[in-house]
Amino acid sequence: MVGIIITGHANFALGMMSAIKLVFGSPESLKIVNFGEEDSTEVLENNIKTAIHELKECDGLLCFTDIAGGTPFQVASRLSIEEAEMRVISGTNLPMLLGVLSERDGMDLHELAEYALEVGREEVKEFTFITYDDDGADESEDGGI
Repeated sequence: MVGIIITGHANFALGMMSAIKLVFGSPESLKIVNFGEEDSTEVLENNIKTAIHELKECDGLLCFTDIAGGTPFQVASRLSIEEAEMRVISGTNLPMLLGVLSERDGMDLHELAEYALEVGREEVKEFTFITYDDDGADESEDGGI
């Protein structure tokens, strides 16, 4: 099974984990690493290294971060080269994480990373007001989503 690390600024990881627990309970092989305003880059790095070590028995790691180019992304990316077989994805959203958790048993690290990117993109949507024609048929192409 691919291990998962979620990290980001402030309580991003904790918030994602809270939502995940509501849907999935407490998934195995998933660690969160928050990056609080009082934390140094060294503290973040040590905390991510700890998560990597705790997931060492997994078949690779997938690390989700909040912002591309942000400190959590930079640290995780560097550690993916130095410490472990790990893919790093930024722009994390909840549908992406839920999809990965539901599908990770049947995929290897690289398949799962590609799946995460696909789901993440597909689930970003804007509400559209639905209009109806004179016969009451929905005129929108996507049902309002």
